Amino acid sequence: MGTLSMEEKLNRLLDQQEIQELMAQYFNFCDAMWNKRRMDPDGVASLFIEDSIWECADTGIYCNGRENIGTLFRDFEKLPFVMHFISNPIIKIKGDVAIGYFNLISPSSDPETGEIITSYGKYDNEFIRTTDGWRIKVIRINLAIRSV
Repeated sequence: MGTLSMEEKLNRLLDQQEIQELMAQYFNFCDAMWNKRRMDPDGVASLFIEDSIWECADTGIYCNGRENIGTLFRDFEKLPFVMHFISNPIIKIKGDVAIGYFNLISPSSDPETGEIITSYGKYDNEFIRTTDGWRIKVIRINLAIRSV
């Protein structure tokens, strides 16, 4: 493997930054229900490619396609409260595809009881460069633990 040129290093850093900003926008669209914030299902869906996947096997949720992801998040709007705390991003880029790993802590409230449930785990994502910039191809949430 040869040494990267300064331009290649800069382009990689710019791509990593764009993917981090893409994920930050995703979390902003997801977080809701305090200070009059509302979840934005259409905003979430807009960040995905057409034949994308959103899944959390630990909860049995699997969704295929941008339109279905929007529908899933319209269902999530019933949650009284959701907030994401994300850390330790690792983003590996190879040409026009990338993988990204993000640690997750996410408190949310149960829509029936109002109890706060905190989820801990990791986002294991795939991204693809499009004519509109980087977009999400796959979001896979792997939960380590959920606590009440």
